[in-house]
Amino acid sequence: MAAKRTDPLRFQRSPDAPFEPALHEMLASARRLDPAAVRPDQAARAAGPPEEPAG
Repeated sequence: MAAKRTDPLRFQRSPDAPFEPALHEMLASARRLDPAAVRPDQAARAAGPPEEPAG
């Protein structure tokens, strides 16, 4: 989920970006990410579907 929120190409139409600037932008976004602002339902969706019981 954090990777999705820090993806520098998320809203760009062209996915071509130089590596270094994209990495710096991603690191800056990660530093600004406030974990307290993430709602529990968002974290649950990012984890994927619940596991099916074995057996």
